[in-house]
Amino acid sequence: MIKINNFPEINGEQLRAELLNAGITINKSTPYISNNELVIDVLEGNADLVEGIVANHIVKPIEPPTVLEKLSAVGLTVDDLKTALGLGGN
Repeated sequence: MIKINNFPEINGEQLRAELLNAGITINKSTPYISNNELVIDVLEGNADLVEGIVANHIVKPIEPPTVLEKLSAVGLTVDDLKTALGLGGN
């Protein structure tokens, strides 16, 4: 388990993927922040590599879902929406 005091803004899921892509096995409950420290459960021998990955971590902006993705999430299509609005399908 390592603790990092100075770390950039992080996206835990994204950082986890970056660590896994580098071949670092981590406990699934980490990374997390506790007492202003970034905690990552890895072998101590990987500390330098992990610290380098964290230092170079840049949060990618999260793209909002599209209208089609939102409709699909509730099992609808654009034609379903048009019909519900009285605009006719197709």
